[in-house]
This record gives sequence, structure tokens and C-alpha cells, in this order.
Amino acid sequence: MVAATQNWLVQWTTIRNYLYGRTIAAYNAPFDLRMMQQSHAAYKFPWRENFKVVDVLPLYSDYRGVWNPVRGSMKYFKLEEAGASFQIALPNAHRSTADSLLTRAVLHAMAGQPY
Repeated sequence: MVAATQNWLVQWTTIRNYLYGRTIAAYNAPFDLRMMQQSHAAYKFPWRENFKVVDVLPLYSDYRGVWNPVRGSMKYFKLEEAGASFQIALPNAHRSTADSLLTRAVLHAMAGQPY
């Protein structure tokens, strides 16, 4: 299966077209950006992107309002915990599509919108 997959640079052209010019919402966005940058580096391809990204993790943490005295900031919650708090019936499979759909649903739920 892995041998049949396209390499990152081939996939990147399609991915970039979806992302470019849009605001991207991701749960723990620094992780996702770091993975994209590392994938570029593995092919010795420079990272020149400057996407507009909204990290839903701290937004949800502020929404929940649970203080973490050890960190001196709001407590962070896993994506599946965020979904469960809204009783969202979407699984968190730790796969990109499932995580994207759950992140979208959490963002909509915080805004009082249907997902």
C-alpha cells in the first residue's frame, strides 16, 4: 500500500490548491504545520507558505474555561474530549479526514451553529 502512494511533492500541489487563499482551522495547528514543513524538508523542498491558520485547540480551551494552575493558562483538551463535550457523534480516528470533520464540528458547536 505504501509503495503505491504518491510522494509528498506530487500530493502537495493538490493540497496547496485547497489551502491557498483560505483561512485554515485545525486542532493543534502548530503540529499540522510542522508535519507539512518536515515533509517538505524530507524532499529538500523549501517551505515558503504563509497560510492564515486558526488553531481551534486554544479557542476550545478558552471556551471551556478550565484553569490549569500548573501551566498558568487554560487547560488543553484532546480533540475527542472537545467533541464529546458537545455530544458530537463523529469519531476521532486520528486520521486526517475524521479529525478535520470533528474539528469543524467542534468549531461550529462553539459558535452555536449546526455541524
